[in-house]
This record gives sequence, C-alpha cells and structure tokens, in this order.
Amino acid sequence: MNFLRGIGLLLLLASGEAHSGGWGQWEEARKLYDSQEYDRALEHLKEKSESSAEYYFNLGTLYYRTNQPGLALAHFLKAERLAPLQADIQHNLGLTQRIAAAKYGASRLDPATTPLQTLTDRVTWGQLLTLVGAMLAFCALGFALVFRKAGSLRAALTFSAGWVSLAGVSLAGIALGAKTWGDATPPVVLLRSEVIRSGPAEHYLGIGALEAGFKVRATGRNAHGTQGRWLQVRFGGDEVGWIPQESVLLL
Repeated sequence: MNFLRGIGLLLLLASGEAHSGGWGQWEEARKLYDSQEYDRALEHLKEKSESSAEYYFNLGTLYYRTNQPGLALAHFLKAERLAPLQADIQHNLGLTQRIAAAKYGASRLDPATTPLQTLTDRVTWGQLLTLVGAMLAFCALGFALVFRKAGSLRAALTFSAGWVSLAGVSLAGIALGAKTWGDATPPVVLLRSEVIRSGPAEHYLGIGALEAGFKVRATGRNAHGTQGRWLQVRFGGDEVGWIPQESVLLL
C-alpha cells in the first residue's frame, strides 16, 4: 500500500543542531505533527519559511495531511526542483501525482512542457556547467593530441578522434542552448484554482481553467492592473492566457 513519508525525513544537513537530533526552528511543528495536530503544525511551519527542499517537502506533507492534495503536489514539485534526486521527495511527489492524475487526468497536470523541457528542468545550471566543462576539457585534450600527431589542422581532421572532439564541442553547445531555451519559459505551479483569462484582468474572457498543483510555463510577459500583477502563461501547445501572479509558485 502506498503511504506518505512524513515531516522531518529530510534533515537540515548544514545544521549541527539537526545532527544532534534537534529540529531548530521547526521543532514545534514536528511536535504538533507527531501529535497529529496537522493544521497547527502547518501554521507553525509557514511562520518559519525558507527556500529549501526540506521546507517545501515538509510543507507539502502537511498540506497532504490537511486534505489539500493540490497544494501538496505544488510544494513537492518545488522540493523536487531544489533536490531532484532525493528519494523521499520522489516518493511523495509520485503519490500525489497519481492522486491528481486519477482525479483530473494525467495530461492536464503538465500540458505545456515539452519532452526536452522535461529534461532541462531536471538539470541545474551548476550540474550542466560542470558536465560541459569536463566535456570541453576532454575534447580539447583529445584534439590537442591529434593535432600534435598530425602536424596541421587539416591533417588532424582526417583522424576520427579529431571529428569526435569537434562533435563533443557541438554537443556541449547544444546542451547549453537547450537549457537556455527551456529557462526562457520557466515552469510555474498553481497554488489555487484559477480561470485563465484572455487578458490581464478579471473582466477578460475566460479561456480555460487550472487547479492547484497544475504546472504551466511562464512566457516572460507580465502586466500590472487594478487587480494586481498578472502573469502570461502557456497552458498547452500554443495556447496562452493570463492568471494572477500571486496564484503561482515559481519552480
């Protein structure tokens, strides 16, 4: 049987207090969670917010325990973005995604992300630059050895190793370009149900609907109206519309 892994499974590894068994600023929330006082635990946790995978993981767990699966999904997605390889995050995220898919249909949860963006979203710039740096260093070394043996650039290109080195450089450029393209329309997740509007205000025609936990892509355009800031999003194929900026969490 599937079950949700609870608050506190992710230690604050940077904190000596966490290593000694304490929970620092979240200690009260942990006690309330253990007492199954989930609403109070949620309020205490939100008072001690921070931008970390641990915080969003625990927040998602408490939203789930308080029967708010859409918000749970949204915050597990944020936690995964910050720590994509953490097993407990993957477990809870997978569980809430299956629940949402059963209710709304899997295709509605993330209709705008392409397969390439799915890949680039899971790779941070730090990881990519480390990989590209190692690839370029390897290619430069390989080509230098070929060039030394061949004696000229033209002769070096007659060796397969020379072409492999150039192909490696090209692949590095493609990877950087793909990441830049993916980040040009960053993913955001809904924190509440919203009607997608044809323009940046409530009086514009509704052209779609989103639920909490649904993921869309920000186009980079925003507008400020009498009802606050609005964000333009792509919510499927070439379909774009506007939603209040306060209703989304940037991933």
